[in-house]
Amino acid sequence: MGNTSTSSYILDDFQNKHTIIKKEFNIYQNQSFIYFKPKKKFNSKDIEIFITKISDNKKDIIYILNANISLENPNYMKNSYFKYYKGSHIYEVNESCNDYKISIKMNLKMEIFLIVIKLDSKNLHKIS
Repeated sequence: MGNTSTSSYILDDFQNKHTIIKKEFNIYQNQSFIYFKPKKKFNSKDIEIFITKISDNKKDIIYILNANISLENPNYMKNSYFKYYKGSHIYEVNESCNDYKISIKMNLKMEIFLIVIKLDSKNLHKIS
């Protein structure tokens, strides 16, 4: 396929595209965590996450992750600390998708501020 680049974004319930940026990558024992932050916080009832590999000629697109997630029934979390958020109270939605677990973190205004993707370290070859 040649040289590739990765594209990461979210479509909200109005089909607006929101770019998400990889902020951090951690490995703890057998689990890997990839932290994404949207360029700008936003609200949505439903989202669709896309992480793709695109070849230089833009003809070959491989979908690494494509997940539809409803944000209608989030869990309230008290006294939570996250590096990318200054408050201690958040809402969270967790979803499983194939080999991935996705966690969407939202502030009290229900704005998405962090997306965490968790996978087994043995599956890292699927996203590299």
